[in-house]
Amino acid sequence: MARATEIKALFFDVFGTLVDWRGGGASQAEASLAPRGFALDWLAFADAWRGEYQTGMEEVRSGLIPFSRLDILHRRNLDRILPQFGLEGVPEPVLHDLNLAWHRLDAWPDATEGQARLRARFLLAPYQTAISPFWSIFPAATDFSSTQSWAPSSPAIINRNRASISPRPRPSICRPKPA
Repeated sequence: MARATEIKALFFDVFGTLVDWRGGGASQAEASLAPRGFALDWLAFADAWRGEYQTGMEEVRSGLIPFSRLDILHRRNLDRILPQFGLEGVPEPVLHDLNLAWHRLDAWPDATEGQARLRARFLLAPYQTAISPFWSIFPAATDFSSTQSWAPSSPAIINRNRASISPRPRPSICRPKPA
């Protein structure tokens, strides 16, 4: 195990770590649907929508559907839960906008301060496993599964290992901390 003085950089996923997916998903759903007369348990709606994530990912992992951008999977998941909440007949433009809720999530109140404190000692490398080519900066033989139990089912791993595309690392992810 590395000593704290040897650690130079911290890599962390954005979703859930920096943003409130549950509260944000609920408030986005309410903002889109309440003006159209829908009254739901908005947190239950966000939970149900997010609860379909692994189902959608498994469709990709198993080869049932080809590699798909997360927005497409989110929409498939949204369509799956609409009947549970009596949301049949919602106009397509509303559903399209609602599906972009995941792009408009608010940060946790302490995220900015926490990052500033960490940035004083470490290079920070936030990434988003679902859309980032982060994992592509490592050699194909790199095995994170022994230390990161989520790695084998990560969307980025699917992107890197199973998709017929060749993601390139974003320079901002690898940029050294300014002196």
